[in-house]
Amino acid sequence: MGFALKLAERRPKAPEAALLGLLRGVPLLPGTEKSWPEVCALAEAHLVAPLLHAVAPDLPAGAREQLGKLRTAAQAEWRWQQSALLRVAGALEGTGVLVIHAGAYAEDFYPAPELRPIRELDLLIAPSRTFSTLERLSRKGYRIEERPEKGWLALRLRDPRDARVVVNLRRGFAPPAGSRPHDASAGPEPEVKSALAVGGLCLRAEGSRLHPDDAILVHALALAEDELRAPLLAVVDLAHLFRRCDPSVVVGRARKAKVLPQLGMAFLLLERCVAAARRFGGVDVDIARIPRVHLDVSPEIDRAVDQFELSGEPARAGALTQVARALRLVAPRKGVE
Repeated sequence: MGFALKLAERRPKAPEAALLGLLRGVPLLPGTEKSWPEVCALAEAHLVAPLLHAVAPDLPAGAREQLGKLRTAAQAEWRWQQSALLRVAGALEGTGVLVIHAGAYAEDFYPAPELRPIRELDLLIAPSRTFSTLERLSRKGYRIEERPEKGWLALRLRDPRDARVVVNLRRGFAPPAGSRPHDASAGPEPEVKSALAVGGLCLRAEGSRLHPDDAILVHALALAEDELRAPLLAVVDLAHLFRRCDPSVVVGRARKAKVLPQLGMAFLLLERCVAAARRFGGVDVDIARIPRVHLDVSPEIDRAVDQFELSGEPARAGALTQVARALRLVAPRKGVE
């Protein structure tokens, strides 16, 4: 059985609740030191072990030593991921490529980049740049793992110099059911249908990064696309993004793109994880800035966020179905489940 977010307040001494408390800046409760091995295993599963070494208060000496070793390992991993990012960015120089998700967060948000482990590198290109981008990557030896279908939104590639490195090349985001996707009809790739107009994202970009008001919307869509099967580190990312954005602008863009439920779910997840702490993962979070009156947070979304998984185990099928229905991705069945 898993451990849903809604259980954390009722079972404060559970390892899952202890991990959530550490991210909120709350020391381990008396008597919970014995469960540290479980807490540490959860921290690794949620990718926050290096971060805890930097922000968790009043840890026992043994716990801090263990987290220090995990942080050292993360430093080594960051070095080869950074090298891979520099290689692919160099190959695509002048194409307007944007670094999104973990690769951008690690460098831009965290006091030290190893505090934000990276599993894969994500890049965003305008659909009109498809041919030139793929031509450059091909010349450098990057290999596409699967032949793409017409209108593809993401390609998975391998770095020719390091087989550990996965590069996700994006030119759009999957449109939620019932939304009207944007297209690239003005360019050579009119079949590309995206939940957000990538051309507009690229025009508003700041250097090789998304504008803050776009970055948080992209993050919310990623959480929804993964049906909330995300580590707690993704919520820390969300806290950083929220602190930098203008919520009213983000809501306006979400409304225009018809993805308010996805944004509302992300904001609600952040609020539930932060609770009364006002900090999460070392980030100051002012929940009062969330413009609730404009968000489409249905009872189904509320229940889906309650089921956010803290156990680090694969989420249950029932919970995933609940998330999908909350975001109107599947039609509800009639009758009692």
